Amino acid sequence: MAWIESHQTLPNHPKTHALMGLMGWDTDTAIGKLHRFWWWCLDYVESGDLSDKGYNDGVLAMSVGLPSERGKDFVDAMVAAGWLDRRDGVFRIHNWWKYTGRYWKAKYRQTPERWQVIKDSCMTPVTTTALSTTMQPNQTRPNQTKDISSVGKPPDCEFLAKLYNETCPTLPKCRFLKEPRKRVIRTAWRHCGGHKDPEDAIKQITCVFEEANASDFHSGRDGKWKGCNFDWLMKPKNITKMLEAWGERHGI
Repeated sequence: MAWIESHQTLPNHPKTHALMGLMGWDTDTAIGKLHRFWWWCLDYVESGDLSDKGYNDGVLAMSVGLPSERGKDFVDAMVAAGWLDRRDGVFRIHNWWKYTGRYWKAKYRQTPERWQVIKDSCMTPVTTTALSTTMQPNQTRPNQTKDISSVGKPPDCEFLAKLYNETCPTLPKCRFLKEPRKRVIRTAWRHCGGHKDPEDAIKQITCVFEEANASDFHSGRDGKWKGCNFDWLMKPKNITKMLEAWGERHGI
């Protein structure tokens, strides 16, 4: 029976939140789709090299139960969120050997040359490049996406407020988006480089919210401070502090 490592940090991982935002999914849907995709790849893409099999975007979408016409949306979102690596003809599952290596070694323990081929395929260095068309959630039609690739595109304030409310359940809710708060969001957006790279800005802001939720102090769980909220987290100096803390916590 095939298996793959599944870590308890997955529901709150920034890459999961990025995929949720890009595809308009809730947490359970995103987790389910990721596992369906990985399970399918265990059967049909042992090496993790999707370019080797020649599967088109439609086939990959159908592997997780999506219609084939949503193939490009799905694959672009997986690349943008960091679950797939794609560059100059290289198209493969990110960190495939790290999470499946033990399984392949067990399956092919009598023929180690087979798992070595898989490992070699996974170990070839690759740097994922940004998508030519970056995506963000469509708030009016959650299962669709809209283009935010143009330089200087303003942030989606509603999306960021919703992301905060879902990621930081113990903190005061961000319920209103009047102009003063929108100005705060625009300043934070530029601080994170969103006017140049919206995808990366969303990832940074997601990490800020994740760190606030993980911290007993900032989340208020230790009762020592109750001043953390959406507006505080959106201040540039606090964004920097929270990103540094997130990096330290993850050993980056």
